Amino acid sequence: MIFYVICCVVAYVLTVPFHEAGHLLCGLLTGYRFSSFRIFSWVWTYQDGKIHFQKSPTASFIGGQCLMVPPENEKEFKFVLYNLGGVLINFLLSAISLFVLMVRPKDIWNMPFLSLLVMNLVVGLMNIIPFTINDGRNILKALQSKRAKHGMYILLKVNAEMAEGKRLRDYNETDFTLCDDDDFTNDFVYSLAVYAAGRFEDLGEHDKMIKIYDRLDLKKLPAFYANAVRADYLYYYIIHNPDYEKAKELYQTKKFSKFLKMPLPSIFRTQLAYDYFVLGEKEKARDNLPKLEELVKNTPSKGTQLLEQDALDFLKQKITAAELA
Repeated sequence: MIFYVICCVVAYVLTVPFHEAGHLLCGLLTGYRFSSFRIFSWVWTYQDGKIHFQKSPTASFIGGQCLMVPPENEKEFKFVLYNLGGVLINFLLSAISLFVLMVRPKDIWNMPFLSLLVMNLVVGLMNIIPFTINDGRNILKALQSKRAKHGMYILLKVNAEMAEGKRLRDYNETDFTLCDDDDFTNDFVYSLAVYAAGRFEDLGEHDKMIKIYDRLDLKKLPAFYANAVRADYLYYYIIHNPDYEKAKELYQTKKFSKFLKMPLPSIFRTQLAYDYFVLGEKEKARDNLPKLEELVKNTPSKGTQLLEQDALDFLKQKITAAELA
């Protein structure tokens, strides 16, 4: 039994990097460039012409992730093989494991290969069946419209540029142009709205950020996306346009408080602000400031780190002003 458990754990630890390596390989085959590679809390990023390694708690809740830079010419942008890469490798490893099991003697040493077969099959299926935010869903959503395909292209491009230090405020408003008939229930059209809103947030134009978010129907979005926007609303009503009753109403949304426990700087910052200003749990909030500082410091994306550092400094100013009042 212990041997079986060990085999399953090792198989999973091997399956994740192989899955992400599949994305990397297929991305390179279709004209992408390397941007970042995450395995649990280990992160490799391409910055300043070099590959940097760091251990980041902000990435620990993600099994793995391979982000790449799409071709400069959007007309050359292909996304199906890149998104399928991880699943193809998983199914290939499952097939190899099955072949080994068929040709070798039946003994206890079959267990590692059986574990690899099952784990790769499960991970492959979980990533190709579009029941949640995964590779299969990405392909289906990007195929829905030209706007969706454009949204995926912008998402990959901006992620890569921010990893190297570019901030959302450095973009032009036209880079994230929204149309009157945009379908924001599509994941990648939604991402255009989030970038447009995030740009205004980075510029300090928070009311304009909210106007964009008001165009989204959160009930029609996947829970993760809806809660990410809800967190920005919450922070707005705590810090930028204080309305603690609205903040409390938002916080009580089903499963939202659980979302705010995620180890991401913007999310953790929102929970800290809620504790201090809305609940009045000032000592708890002050005790959590060092953890927030550590999360910001270890953010792999250089541009996001700069944005979050400014937000952290502003929050500290707000707390200092409240204590001096």
